[in-house]
Amino acid sequence: KYIVLSFDDGRKDFYTYALPILKKYKLKAVLNVISNFVENDDDHSRNQMNVSWSDLEVCMKSGIEIASHSADHTNVLEQIIRGCEDISEKLLLAEKIGFASPHSEICSKNFVEYKCLLDDNYISYIRSGNQVKRDGYLHALLYLLYKYTHSPLFFRWYNLRNIITIGNKPICFFPSITCNADNTVKQIISFIKSMPNESAAIFMFHSILDKYPIDTYYKKWVNTTEEFNLLCDYLSSSSDVKVITNMDLYRMIK
Repeated sequence: KYIVLSFDDGRKDFYTYALPILKKYKLKAVLNVISNFVENDDDHSRNQMNVSWSDLEVCMKSGIEIASHSADHTNVLEQIIRGCEDISEKLLLAEKIGFASPHSEICSKNFVEYKCLLDDNYISYIRSGNQVKRDGYLHALLYLLYKYTHSPLFFRWYNLRNIITIGNKPICFFPSITCNADNTVKQIISFIKSMPNESAAIFMFHSILDKYPIDTYYKKWVNTTEEFNLLCDYLSSSSDVKVITNMDLYRMIK
């Protein structure tokens, strides 16, 4: 079983809280950054909310894959291309990097509109995720059930479609499983245990903090350090689970 830990937005808390935990358990991850929001290292005039370019260099040395979340957090083709080029240039990356769709707007229905990015070698892969508003009634119901009952079974049923089978025809479009305050570590671990061998799953996070913030909207996108520690401890100690990056997965499937 292959697991990817993917973090959106390039927030500073990844560097402050998530990275030390990943290093503690010797695990890889993917950090998807918005290039316009990456902090300049010589700008100390404001409170940094996002990672800096030097932070990203440290992350790479610790086994973290740096991917793009576009230049301005949109799915406009020009902004996707610019975001990837900015990151590759700043970090001196030779290989074409991956792209994580902001708001998971890219899906199987509109993927053809973005396939040119892959065909023209601007990016290596596209990672997206679920959107409840486009899920349909059944999946919307399953989402509400797992959110309010914390049932591992409903969480599994909702996310079964996001399991990637290794050995299928080559693909460069990766679905992912959203992990935030709506679900529990028990649900995530139960899902991983239920996965068949020779399959993969990408778990999408946003912020890792010591505790949930007061802000109601922001709280939704937070997992605590306690929860993340428990997950990483399980992943590092499970003999049938290997934590990889999206680029690792891309190379395996390709």
